[in-house]
Amino acid sequence: MVADPDPTPTENAFQDSDTQPIPIDGSMMEGGGQILRYTTALSCLLRKPIHVTNIRANRSKPGLRPQHLAGILMLRDLSEADLTGGKVDSQEISFRPSRLKSGVYSVDIGTAGSISLLIQIALPCLLFGGGESTISMTGGTNAPLAPQIDEFETVFLPVVTKHFGFTASISVLSRGYMPVGGGQVNLKVHPVGNKGLTPMVLTDRGKVVRVHGRVFVAGVLPMQIAKDIRSGILSVLQPYLSDKVVLNIELTQDTTARRGGNASGAILWAVTDTGCILGSSTLGEKRTKPKRSGVMVAESLIKQLEFGGCVDEHVQDQIIIFMALAAGTSHVVTGPLTSHTETAIKVMSDLSEARFETSALDDGRVEIVCRGIGLGCPPRDY
Repeated sequence: MVADPDPTPTENAFQDSDTQPIPIDGSMMEGGGQILRYTTALSCLLRKPIHVTNIRANRSKPGLRPQHLAGILMLRDLSEADLTGGKVDSQEISFRPSRLKSGVYSVDIGTAGSISLLIQIALPCLLFGGGESTISMTGGTNAPLAPQIDEFETVFLPVVTKHFGFTASISVLSRGYMPVGGGQVNLKVHPVGNKGLTPMVLTDRGKVVRVHGRVFVAGVLPMQIAKDIRSGILSVLQPYLSDKVVLNIELTQDTTARRGGNASGAILWAVTDTGCILGSSTLGEKRTKPKRSGVMVAESLIKQLEFGGCVDEHVQDQIIIFMALAAGTSHVVTGPLTSHTETAIKVMSDLSEARFETSALDDGRVEIVCRGIGLGCPPRDY
C-alpha cells in the first residue's frame, strides 16, 4: 500500500495503546473473514491492540487469503500499526495501532478478491482520520460470496451516508471479474470531525415506489444473456409489484474489464416512500440458465421485501459498526437476524462500550437498538 508523503494525523483522543493485546478467537460464531475485518477496524478506531488466532478457522482454506491480507496491510498503514503474522495463510496475527491518519492511498489485492470488503473496513476508519482521504483500490468489483460494488453504490452507501450523517463517494473506473480481477475503484471520504456520527433511526419501511435494476455482461459474453436475465426478472417482478411502482431494468455491456474477465449478473434495488433502500444481486453461473438467474435475483428481492425490514439482510450486518460508533441511540427494524449480524454485534459489544439490544416484534421482524459510544465527540451524559 502506498500513501502520500505527509498524511495528516487525527486529533481524536484514543485510549492508551500501551496495553496487552486483547485476545480474539477467529473461530467464534460465523468464524470467517468478517471477524478479522471488524476486529482490526475497531482496533484502529479505538486504538486497542489485538491478537487474533484461528483466523477463518471455519472455512475450507483457513488463514489469510490475499484479500484479507490486503485489508490488514491497508489498516496497518492507515493507523501506523505494528503487525506480526501478516502473510498469506497465516492463522494468527498481532495488530497494535498507533494513530489514524488521513491522506491519499492505494492498495492492490493482486487477485479478483472483493474490493467491496476492503471498503467495508476502510470507510469507518477514514471517517475518523482527521482530514479528507482517498483510497484507490484494485481487485474484483463483482466477486462471488461478497457484495458487488453496484450494491455498495446503489444501496449500502446511500443508506449509511444519509442515516449516519457523513459524506463519502465511490468511483468505479474499471471493473474486475473472476479470475483476473484488475478492477479499479476510488473511495473518497470526508471526516466527521468532533460532531461524530448521528444515530440511525429507521423503523418504518413504508411502501415500495420504485424498483431499479442493472443487468450486465462483460468480456466475450453476448448481450442476449443480459436480455434473458432481464426476462427472468420481469417474469417475477411484474406480477408481484403494483402498477403504481416504477420498474426500470437497465442492460449494459461492460467493456472496461481486463481481457479474460467474462461475467454476467444483475443488481436490483427497491426504494420506498419512507426512503428505505433494499437490494439483491446475482452473478451468472455456467450451470444456471440466464433466465433462471433473473428469476432467482427477483425472488431474492421479494424475500427482502416480504421480511418487512427497513434494510436488507446484507446491509443489516454492515450497519452494526456505525451504530456502535454513533453518538446517541440508534433504532433499526430489520428482518430476521443473520449470523453475520449476530457476529458483528458480539464483536462490537466485546471490543467497545456500545450496548446492543435486539427484540423480536409480533410480525416476525426484529428491532436492533444500540447506544453508541460517540467516537470523536466530546464526553456526554446519557
